[in-house]
Amino acid sequence: MADGAKQETPSRNTAAKWSLYAGGGAICCLVLPFLVPPFVVAYLCMGFVIGLVAIITGHVGRFRGRRLGGDGRGRALVGILLGWFTVLVCVGVVLFWFGIAAVLAVIIDSF
Repeated sequence: MADGAKQETPSRNTAAKWSLYAGGGAICCLVLPFLVPPFVVAYLCMGFVIGLVAIITGHVGRFRGRRLGGDGRGRALVGILLGWFTVLVCVGVVLFWFGIAAVLAVIIDSF
């Protein structure tokens, strides 16, 4: 080791790691519909489910991080935030689609 350099130990908080990975995957599921439009519904469903996984594993990681002296708590928090963001965007998009369908139904019904 170099002068006073501290060797990094691998994190023991695997739930926090998985939360961060799932949060990143959920964000990717929000970007992919713009690249491959025919699979929009599939990507939104996957993003919603993966976002829920990120939220659950993030909370488990935060709890374990408290017991491990703060190890991985930041990663778990980022995973939770990415998961909630993805879930809210997916729900918002679905509500928007239902709103558009309702407006079109009213317009068609008025003729």
